[in-house]
Amino acid sequence: TVGPERLLIQPSFDNKRGFFERVDAVLQNDAFMHPQGISYASNVIAYDPEKALKGKESGAVVFKEGEKALKFLNNPRNRPWIQKDPRMCITLKTWLPLLDAPPAAVFSYRHPLEVAKSMEKRDGATVFPISRGLRLWIVYNMRAIQNSENLCRVMTSNESLMTDTKNEIRRIGEGLAKCGLPPPKEVQQAVVDEFVDPNLRLDNSDLFTEELVERHGDCIVLNFESKHAKGTREKEYEFKLYKIATKIYCDLKSGAAYRNGYDWPKLP
Repeated sequence: TVGPERLLIQPSFDNKRGFFERVDAVLQNDAFMHPQGISYASNVIAYDPEKALKGKESGAVVFKEGEKALKFLNNPRNRPWIQKDPRMCITLKTWLPLLDAPPAAVFSYRHPLEVAKSMEKRDGATVFPISRGLRLWIVYNMRAIQNSENLCRVMTSNESLMTDTKNEIRRIGEGLAKCGLPPPKEVQQAVVDEFVDPNLRLDNSDLFTEELVERHGDCIVLNFESKHAKGTREKEYEFKLYKIATKIYCDLKSGAAYRNGYDWPKLP
């Protein structure tokens, strides 16, 4: 239910703490994607930001929800604001010309297998097999980095935020201050303890086997138990995507993936 008081997507069984995503922006991102035969989980690599922008200007793309979002985002009294929606990784270049000022970007990443397992658990292995989750992880992270390359960015990770929350929040705030945002307020440990619940995080204690797949500098890639039999086409495809995703993950950890000219892999 969305009313005047409900501007954010409400908590759900798969996100009990809440999504913190504006309903109007999420709906507009869907409206940008759908005319191109794209959804948040299907064919996102084919999204054309210029085509979406031209569709908005011609009226071919309905922009009713976008107008609501821009009314808030372009109001100086609302700064600084936070706009969170994974779809922004894909649609960001469509939004940028519509904003009165370039935003700063906070980029956070998580281990690809954790993400793929989470999607599989939420929607089932038939709808969201591991290979689909891995492929989406690759595309979303690739587009997030590519589309924000000209913005002032602060990088973080799910691991850092979960294991050293207070210090990581401070570091992110200091980074955003360098981007021209107001200095952050100190977050009290009591607030961290109340909001960050390790029990809501996917248990990855038995996610990996002890078999070494690859090593990228200090970053070690371990194998995992697949539901597909060895030698099958499904297993080979899944493993190929896993190696691509974990290579990117290691390059995100080292910082290599943020450098100009980074060689993003071609997807099988």
